[in-house]
Amino acid sequence: FFFGVSMTTGTMSAYERHMADIETKAKALGGKEVIELVPVPVHEDDYDKYEDLDEGDPLPLEKLPAERLAQRKVAFLDAEVIKRMDSIEDAITRADSRGWFSTYTSSCMCPVIKKYAGAAAKTLKTEGPKMGFDRLLAVTVACTSQVHWYMDTDIPEDCVAIARQLSRTWSNVLEYTDDALGLDSETRGAVLAKLDNIDAEWKDIELDDRFRLKYKTKKNNNGHGAPLAGAAGGRITASVSQSSSEVGNKRHLPAPAPSAESADSPNRVPSLEHTPKKPKVQAATQTSIQAFFSSPALPVPAQASPTATGLLSDRDPRPQPPAPASTADVEIGAAGRDAFAVYLGTLPVDLKDKFQFNAAFQIRARDCGDGSDERVFLVSGAHNLWKLNQVVAECFDVGAGDFHYHPQKGSTVQGSYLEVRRPLEPGACVVRICSKKSAEGHPFLDDKNVKIGQLFRGVSTGQALQQTPADQAMSVLFVTPRRPRPVSLTLDGIMPNLSFDRDRKPAGPEPEVQNGVVTRPQDLAINCGFRHTNHAPLPRIVGFGGALTRAGAVAKNHQMQGGRKGESLIFCRSESQARVNKAFENRHLQPLFDADGADMRIGFGLLSV
Repeated sequence: FFFGVSMTTGTMSAYERHMADIETKAKALGGKEVIELVPVPVHEDDYDKYEDLDEGDPLPLEKLPAERLAQRKVAFLDAEVIKRMDSIEDAITRADSRGWFSTYTSSCMCPVIKKYAGAAAKTLKTEGPKMGFDRLLAVTVACTSQVHWYMDTDIPEDCVAIARQLSRTWSNVLEYTDDALGLDSETRGAVLAKLDNIDAEWKDIELDDRFRLKYKTKKNNNGHGAPLAGAAGGRITASVSQSSSEVGNKRHLPAPAPSAESADSPNRVPSLEHTPKKPKVQAATQTSIQAFFSSPALPVPAQASPTATGLLSDRDPRPQPPAPASTADVEIGAAGRDAFAVYLGTLPVDLKDKFQFNAAFQIRARDCGDGSDERVFLVSGAHNLWKLNQVVAECFDVGAGDFHYHPQKGSTVQGSYLEVRRPLEPGACVVRICSKKSAEGHPFLDDKNVKIGQLFRGVSTGQALQQTPADQAMSVLFVTPRRPRPVSLTLDGIMPNLSFDRDRKPAGPEPEVQNGVVTRPQDLAINCGFRHTNHAPLPRIVGFGGALTRAGAVAKNHQMQGGRKGESLIFCRSESQARVNKAFENRHLQPLFDADGADMRIGFGLLSV
């Protein structure tokens, strides 16, 4: 917040003296504006000391002693910088045109933040350090004031990319001296304290190990400006009258060459360019491989569907994915694992349009015994298989503790894993996807590094799910020590978060498909016309049978939704609360696809195209 001060004569309190000192310094710096970057930290005993203080409220500064007020960090900035902060924060908040926040809102906010962060990095090169610093500080404060983009996201890679870009630019701009940046020493200290607070907060939320704001390097002397030979400060510009092009070419006074730092150095600033992380693999001895594959093949679910309650179809007309006849038909062990990892890499996790990930995947989970226990659920393709493990376990009441919808929270049962049996090329293999402990020495892929959209592939055309022969023949089994039999996972359909009106779009060609992925999603949307996309929070159950009742499915959906806001429905004023609740329950239990992969329309059966 911003403030002005007006002192009266007489004895001054600690607070009045603190404010007077700030006002005096602001005038000495040419009448700059004052902004608080780091408030006075709240102690546990403050809630007892100040009765009106609630959690999240700022401390009453007028009641604090001088030593507490000294912990407050303020910065002296030009008025234009503060206006830019407000403008950027407003642009981030209004990124989602729908007017309300949800998980989808994060995917709208991240591109806006990336645009402003990229512009700040470009300004540093083209317009000099002062302008670069001002714009970088504005976007940093703005994007940390609006926290929804990283607190409710299902694509943490976007947040990591923003953190890396900010880290890289801050490490560069802090090489300059205070004079070059137009700062006083107090403002620089407040900025460094703000960056440290941001880094600590991002670390605590455990979104991703790479989601950090690391600006300290040897080259910038941990943010204080790298010392120059014979100079007292950090990097400085060669001349006050230097042109912007010369500044962009980094024509500065000579600085000592930085020491060679390895890729593992803690001071190394991450690259701005996001490289898809390769799936982690674990080697195993030939003896353990032979022991694993010498066991009988895991059973596959029965062909007939059970007579299910809820919204499941009485029969599944699609052929069940066949299990490999023998392990001799596919690559096994480390060779098969590596081949499958290469296949997964054909769908990089940093697709610009994220069409395959920004979609709802409807997955059918069926007991591999007599098929009497079945669940159908929707999950985001951007979530990793570690989260899919949790969702399946929660659906069958074999999870580890309370379920949390956040993609980076929760835990899996030790010893549980997904087994992929893929008899056809590309990527023919039999491999586990799990954690290192659950692999028990067998070759595996790390489930935290593989997306649902990478494993399950296909094209939902509106009438059916189209898959390549290799994807159709692939079987995925969920195995846990808490169930006597595995659970088979099959894909019903993929519904992108796009909605087109057929009457407003001309008929297009059939969508192009490579490796089971739509390469021209606009053709698919135009060809299919209007589609009922997902608008409710994910994951959630949309079909149930066996031991799970409707009341149990509703309770699980309520737990999976957590505190997130759902979609909006319109009711008459005379409707009772019970009928309103019933309508939302039915809406959340509505599947997007029938058992044969055709689109379902609420109240009108199948979509006809």
